[in-house]
Amino acid sequence: CKDDIIIGQSLENDLKALRMVHMKIIDTAVLFSSEGRKHSLKHLSACLLKKKIQSNATTGHCSEEDAAAALLLAVRRARLGDGFCLRERKEKKNLLSVITNARRDLGNEIPMFLKLNHGPLVCLGPNEWIRDHVLTQSNAHALECGTLMSSSVKACSSFLRPGPRRASFLWSKLLVCDASESAINSKIDEVLGDIISKCIPSTLILVVFQQGYNKAKCLWKERQGRKNQRSTLGWTTDDETNFIMALDTARKSEVLWIGASNNNNK
Repeated sequence: CKDDIIIGQSLENDLKALRMVHMKIIDTAVLFSSEGRKHSLKHLSACLLKKKIQSNATTGHCSEEDAAAALLLAVRRARLGDGFCLRERKEKKNLLSVITNARRDLGNEIPMFLKLNHGPLVCLGPNEWIRDHVLTQSNAHALECGTLMSSSVKACSSFLRPGPRRASFLWSKLLVCDASESAINSKIDEVLGDIISKCIPSTLILVVFQQGYNKAKCLWKERQGRKNQRSTLGWTTDDETNFIMALDTARKSEVLWIGASNNNNK
């Protein structure tokens, strides 16, 4: 019937195959397009309905499943309005790049610590993190520090001493290794005490204590390789569960911003 409404995904393909023209159509590929780009029904279902479809490796697409997903997407859009849509991904900004750009700005919005100190940006952390997130984004001074228990952690306070090496921004990413809780807490207190005692208004300090970084990084690399179409190993549900657990552990970090006011109140 000409008054019926046809709902589906990428309906131009179906209508062309049927050699059919219909004037009342709701195409979810068009309805949920963003920035001129259409998204797959599988992606729309996963993001907006939190439901996996087309997940059977043997049968692939199920027409009934696809139709139900497209209908539910259209109905929810009608009920919830334009707010029911894919959210645009916000561009991630590297902290070092932000500070470097702020330093070049001659306006009044320059952070106080950059006005007071023209010293270097300094990063201390694991070698892989420095390679992937520091050296590619800025000309910051970088020093490898494997774990919280490493002797090189003492370098944190050395960049706070008076002189040309005094950092304007010091970022320490310290990996918490396998050790007793008392030993870890004692070391954290020692590191923070040393940094705070030397903190001055012209230096901003960021200290991150992170667990499980190396395990999560290794699993992420393995996941990338085994999910590749050329890989014969594959990536199982159990593998994904272990990866998510490792990722959650690594994300549970302790982050401290440390600075001093002009009247030396820490």
